[in-house]
Amino acid sequence: MNSKAILGVFLIVTALLTGFASLPPISATFVSLAGRWKNDDVNTHDWAELLITYYNPGGDYVLQLWGTCGSTECSSVNVAQLYVGNSIGQATMVGSFATRQFTLTLESANALTMVTHTHYTDNSGRTDYTISDNFYRVPT
Repeated sequence: MNSKAILGVFLIVTALLTGFASLPPISATFVSLAGRWKNDDVNTHDWAELLITYYNPGGDYVLQLWGTCGSTECSSVNVAQLYVGNSIGQATMVGSFATRQFTLTLESANALTMVTHTHYTDNSGRTDYTISDNFYRVPT
């Protein structure tokens, strides 16, 4: 992922989420998704870090993402709500030139996979792409 694109787009991005009505209701044990997660690949050019915060028993999660700019983390992005069911969370961000759809899967108590699909909406002719990143839970 181009770090300048991350920085430029995500500073002005408006986060909108889709309903994902087909997801099952949140399970009581899924609160374990909440926490700080770091990418397994310290040299990633994709998402470096996630912060998932659980807000209430109704199932409201907030997803915050950090991209990479060279060798440092940058470009904090807030997604207002993450829709969660069983071991999967889904969210969509609509930006000025692309829509990103996130699917998070809890692999174990300390391992998470996030697939990001980017669909360009700016008529630039760029090819849509999908990336997959693995994260580990940062101990508190």
